[in-house]
Amino acid sequence: MQPATSFVITTDTNHCVITTNHHQARHLTSLCLMAEHFGLQPKIVEVATAMYNFVRDSFYDSATQAFFYIVSPDGSEKLEPGKQLYANMHGVAAFAYYGRVFGSEEALQIAVAV
Repeated sequence: MQPATSFVITTDTNHCVITTNHHQARHLTSLCLMAEHFGLQPKIVEVATAMYNFVRDSFYDSATQAFFYIVSPDGSEKLEPGKQLYANMHGVAAFAYYGRVFGSEEALQIAVAV
């Protein structure tokens, strides 16, 4: 049994694309919590950065300043073209948290814009 303070992070070849819906932002929030608790360990930074980039590039629509709800696994297709408050809520929370924990001004600007 592992002690309560240990954790394991793994990535797949798609840079930790766990889900293709708004849950991706929730996973980013969880990584920010881990970074606060365990510190900016290299694996946490690697996975959180890859996840942030995927959510920013695939879910965030800069034209409407909102987040898509569902995208294809590679992020290239928007499978549900409309935006939903629920997805925006998780996107804003994740980007605000990421911006604070990892020092990303871009993430904070997106969170405020949405």
